[in-house]
Parts: sequence; C-alpha cells; structure tokens
Amino acid sequence: MFYGSMTHSYNGRKRKTSAYKTAPRKRVVFVPMEIAPSSRQQDIRDHYDKYPSYTGTVSNGTCGVSTESYKIEESKKFTIAPAYNKGAYQVINKENIKDIGR
Repeated sequence: MFYGSMTHSYNGRKRKTSAYKTAPRKRVVFVPMEIAPSSRQQDIRDHYDKYPSYTGTVSNGTCGVSTESYKIEESKKFTIAPAYNKGAYQVINKENIKDIGR
C-alpha cells in the first residue's frame, strides 16, 4: 500500500480497529444551580466592602508621580555602544567605556 489506510496497515494486513464503532451517547442530567449565594461569594463581597478600590483621579497612569526625572538621572551613568566588532549594541557603564571593542 502506498498511502496507508484506516483499515489496513503499511504491510497490507487488515487492522483490528474500533474506530468505526460509535459509542452510545450518554444522557446528560440537568441539575439546576443553587440560587442562594455561597459563603465564598459572601466573603468576597465583605472583602470589597472592607477594602474599597481607589477611585481618585489618575494622571497618565502614574497617580500624579513624575516618572521622567529618575530616567534621566540613571541614563547619565550608562552609554550604548557595540561591545565587540560585530556584536549587538549593549548598555555599558561609564567605568567600562575604555573596554569597548576589546
């Protein structure tokens, strides 16, 4: 056989298979959920009442803190250069600038 078959193996023998037999369908029994809230749901509601979420105004997702000031100060400590002849660009400390390309 060239392309194979569901009923025969590659050497031509007939397979014993149960692939074509259909299993009897199982009947699903409908069970309605409880309408009363569970104790876990009540615990979650109590937690949200005790610890409410922050609902104040947020400016640019930072809660009023300027994030640009520390970035400028930290970037003064580093430089970007290829560390070796054909290497990718890397962030290098000011102390190691003399070792660039070695």
